[in-house]
Amino acid sequence: MSHHIVIMAGGIGTRFWPLSRQKKAKQFLPIIGDDSLIEQTISRLSPLLTNTNLWIVTNKNQKSEFDSLNLPAINFLYEPEGKNTLPCIGWAAQEISKKDSDATMVVLPADHFIKDHDLFISTLKEGIEIAESENALITIGIKPTSPHTGYGYIETDSAKKTTSLEKGMSVLSFHEKPNIQTALSYIEHGSFYWNSGMFIWTTSQILSAIETYQPKQYERLTALKHLHQDSPEFLSCFKSFDSISIDYGILEKAPNIKMISGQFSWSDVGSWSSLSDFWEQDDNGNSIKGDYVGINSHNNLIYSEKGVVSLIDTNDHMVIQTEDALLIAPITSDQKVKDLHEQLPNKLK
Repeated sequence: MSHHIVIMAGGIGTRFWPLSRQKKAKQFLPIIGDDSLIEQTISRLSPLLTNTNLWIVTNKNQKSEFDSLNLPAINFLYEPEGKNTLPCIGWAAQEISKKDSDATMVVLPADHFIKDHDLFISTLKEGIEIAESENALITIGIKPTSPHTGYGYIETDSAKKTTSLEKGMSVLSFHEKPNIQTALSYIEHGSFYWNSGMFIWTTSQILSAIETYQPKQYERLTALKHLHQDSPEFLSCFKSFDSISIDYGILEKAPNIKMISGQFSWSDVGSWSSLSDFWEQDDNGNSIKGDYVGINSHNNLIYSEKGVVSLIDTNDHMVIQTEDALLIAPITSDQKVKDLHEQLPNKLK
């Protein structure tokens, strides 16, 4: 049975405005290290890659960014517009099944940061084995290190915690991003994991699940099957998809869900505050990328593309300065950047 890697790379990273924009989204930026997040993602997957098994699903407006990267042979699927993860994954599964109806697919976001690459690869191999041997839908959970309110959570069956992880853990439910009190209760409970958004399953199994639990979406996938992605008919058909996540549409409904624990160091790099763990810090706890001077200012996140950021008596804020925009907010409000993005004029998005 062959395996294929699918990287979801169509997002625009609205929580990283003003650095992330529609035509140069977060995954194309060297936010951590010298290489972009998408380049790092592909590099860490090299032990599993062949000349034909890498697929990238992205937005057609980002084609030029991929053209500028020196990437290996890739199968590109260009979405006319974002329709969330279920249509994205369903389309990829269908295209892969045209080449191999018995294939296994590993689905990964383009913009996560992962250390311990060997452990990451061994976890994916473990998931591939379980998906193939047990015909299960596999998700990867991360044991929480803090009551994070920016992640979704997976609840596992605590009564089966003694079961070997090599066979996966039973999943009871999925939970949306919680408030701090709920997140603390998850940590205390001990059987909750961060939802990493990484999945492994056979193409036949996920397509069957879509047919069962989202029959209208499956009908649209079937209609796409013989259409070229550049055709007007494809465009019209794709736009008819409902915007729905794979978690809500399938994983919260299907019975054969298993979770394996990712023991590697992981971050979804989901908002500005996440970068405090990766950027250089001064003696006052300020995380800095760019030029900065300050007096009596502590625990700030500072980014500057041009010019010097200067702070006096300022604590726990983020100051993000690009060529054409300036963002200032308490670090604890970084999840609201997405809401701010919706109010911006198109020329700044």
